[in-house]
Amino acid sequence: MDPRPPAAPSQPHLTRGFGLLHATALNMANMVGIGPFITIPLLMAAMGGPQSLLGWWVGALIVLCDGQVWSELGAALPGSGGSYRFLREAYGPEKWGRLMAFLFIWQFVLSGPLEIASGLIGFSQYATYLWPGLAGGGYRLVAVGVGILAVVMLARRITFLSRLTVTLWAGTVVTMVAIYDYIGYYDICYIGDEVREPAKVIPRSILYSIIACATGYFLLHLALLGVIPWREMLGSKFVVSEFIERLYGRGAAVALTLMILWTAFGSVFALLLGYSRIPFAAAVQGDFFRVFARVHPTKKFPDVSLYVLGAVAIVASFFTLDQVITALITTRVLVQFMGQIVALPLLRKRIGENALPYKMWFYPVPGIIAFIGWAYIFVTSGWTYVAVGLLTLLAGIGAFLLKARLERMWPFKPAA
Repeated sequence: MDPRPPAAPSQPHLTRGFGLLHATALNMANMVGIGPFITIPLLMAAMGGPQSLLGWWVGALIVLCDGQVWSELGAALPGSGGSYRFLREAYGPEKWGRLMAFLFIWQFVLSGPLEIASGLIGFSQYATYLWPGLAGGGYRLVAVGVGILAVVMLARRITFLSRLTVTLWAGTVVTMVAIYDYIGYYDICYIGDEVREPAKVIPRSILYSIIACATGYFLLHLALLGVIPWREMLGSKFVVSEFIERLYGRGAAVALTLMILWTAFGSVFALLLGYSRIPFAAAVQGDFFRVFARVHPTKKFPDVSLYVLGAVAIVASFFTLDQVITALITTRVLVQFMGQIVALPLLRKRIGENALPYKMWFYPVPGIIAFIGWAYIFVTSGWTYVAVGLLTLLAGIGAFLLKARLERMWPFKPAA
């Protein structure tokens, strides 16, 4: 009999395969999706005409400020999980950080797949331009098929996925006719364990992706206004395809629509890649179900997390786009965005400002601007949806207290 004690199991290992190009491609693939092709008419209706162009520069200001928060946190705490890791460490991993991390995962199990589902729904709806027969209900099967395809393609090694991400991004650059709203500029933070030189790559990729997407979106919107009267745009479901059809004919519009669908799939791919690492990171830390910490034995990707989030996203794609987007925003803003902005000065106090590898420009002004912007978005989403966000938060607090009580953890037992 061997007298030596058995070796402790090693921690799951992820390969650092993402450089600056890959990181920027991942962020932009997340940001550039089906959104602008269906939301520009809605934006113009809400703002009453061409002055809606100004709304996107206001949005760019908010996300540039918020991007500074993500950059400093991502450089200081480069690891899988993104916001989960930031909240846990900044608020204190033994007390309030446990609560904030739990609340983030609690809302993310719903909001993450909802964001992915919005891309699936948009993809399937835009596909009806090419195949009008899908409008009767078949478009939902398209959403399911695209979701399954994304999951199958992501069940690969990260080195293969880095090359595939650039391939999908190349199609996005070629079709640079659309930029979604700015959600997604931080996607690289979710896979920090797989980024080379994260202190440099993460901040630069966030900045580059925001600037590139803001410029592209403005040019798209301006070009549309130059060809289609804005009042006609208000009721359009395929505004970019109609734009190209008027200029170059049906054949060119069909070709562009195929490129739009390519771009939309790239967005779904990027979201599912980044988001599947979040429950994985929480499970590795013991803050989520242990089964989510599983890594595929040969391909080295978090398989359980990927399959579960993909399945929830596919189910959510059966709801309407309005329902999905509204639920996504109101369940995410309070804990992730606003809570994370508060986390930044707490982290500076905990580890010391001099220890930070990257520092926010003009601290703390960008954080204040971003906090006010997110608060405004939450309050103006409608009181019904505000109530949904608050009830989700309260339910999460109740679930955390119940879990802590059963496991005899803080606050029912003094923290270690």
